[in-house]
Amino acid sequence: MYVPPPKFSPKEVFLYLMPDVKFSMFQFDKVNKGLVNSNINCYMNVCLQSLIACPSFFNMLTTICDSLNTHQQILSQKEIVMKFAELSRFFNPRVQIMDEQLTYKDKVVDAETIFQTELAVFNPDRIQADCSEFLVFILDKLHEELKDIYVSNSQEVEDEKPSAQ
Repeated sequence: MYVPPPKFSPKEVFLYLMPDVKFSMFQFDKVNKGLVNSNINCYMNVCLQSLIACPSFFNMLTTICDSLNTHQQILSQKEIVMKFAELSRFFNPRVQIMDEQLTYKDKVVDAETIFQTELAVFNPDRIQADCSEFLVFILDKLHEELKDIYVSNSQEVEDEKPSAQ
């Protein structure tokens, strides 16, 4: 006699398999924001909106934004990191509350302007492109910059340690 297995939700299964995972409950204004689809950038917008909608990715970006003053020298050299940080400001309610010049309060965001250099490299002929290819392209660039930040921070920590004599 066949007995069906108990039904568990995907979240219950995930929590059972990975009990140490901490979920971020940070809420941000993603519902009232959209990205402008001028030209043929929908593939880019799909990727960027999906990344911004991931709480852990968004929290990483807000952490980077919050540390800009103390780590300006390292971060200012990281073009993609800074562009993602700029994009995240449009979705961050703390920035919108404190935004006296109303820079980040628009209902739509022109991501094409923020990422125009990357678009020129990724899609120089301005033809229809694939979002998964763009996602790999932009995440690879972001990964390389974040890796450089981590390596330079690790070296600074090592340099600050007292040497054992």
